Amino acid sequence: TNLVGKDQYGELQGSIPSVVALTAILAPPIMAGSFSYFSRADAVVVFPGAPFLIAAILVVIGLLMLVRTLSRVGAADLEL
Repeated sequence: TNLVGKDQYGELQGSIPSVVALTAILAPPIMAGSFSYFSRADAVVVFPGAPFLIAAILVVIGLLMLVRTLSRVGAADLEL
């Protein structure tokens, strides 16, 4: 929050619940669909753990974005 101006603080606080709501809407059908597709007997690859793999890939992408952002900002600019 120290990285945005006072006039942008409300936008920042409003965007966080929006992203949470978007993921709450999109994640269940994506994960259920991938589980359904990869756990069928006629699937090209039977892999019922596909939703966990997708989640792990998304976590790694998020961590890479975090590292990139923190490297740009610098530790001195962050006040914990």
